[in-house]
Amino acid sequence: SEYRQRFIFVSDCDIVHIEGNSLRKSCLWRVHTKSSSQVSATDTPNFEIWAGLSSLGFSCHAYCSQRDLLAYSERKPNPEILVVSYPQRRKICIISGFAANEYTSLAFSRDGTRIAGLGFGNIDKQIWIWNVDQQFS
Repeated sequence: SEYRQRFIFVSDCDIVHIEGNSLRKSCLWRVHTKSSSQVSATDTPNFEIWAGLSSLGFSCHAYCSQRDLLAYSERKPNPEILVVSYPQRRKICIISGFAANEYTSLAFSRDGTRIAGLGFGNIDKQIWIWNVDQQFS
């Protein structure tokens, strides 16, 4: 199985990452010494944001700081991309019906109005781009 660990800053002190079958948020704290400054993730505030419904977990996620949007997709056939407000988790849109297998990468435009997804179609990898504000289901 492929192991992916991608961290996304969602605030100055919080990161979201894929861990096992869930998206997790970790709070960062800074350690200062005389010679250096080091950042570490705390273990106790590390909590699950969403558990995946698929036994295969999440394939990718993205964050837009301009609009506080978090997008993620599970690793499964005919996957959906769920876009939610963060940290409220209010559903903005669900994008479905494009990739036949899984999405391997998601990215927001700088202003958060569009999202691009790289995924496996029926034969090859394909890139799709959607207008977030026009995607509703």
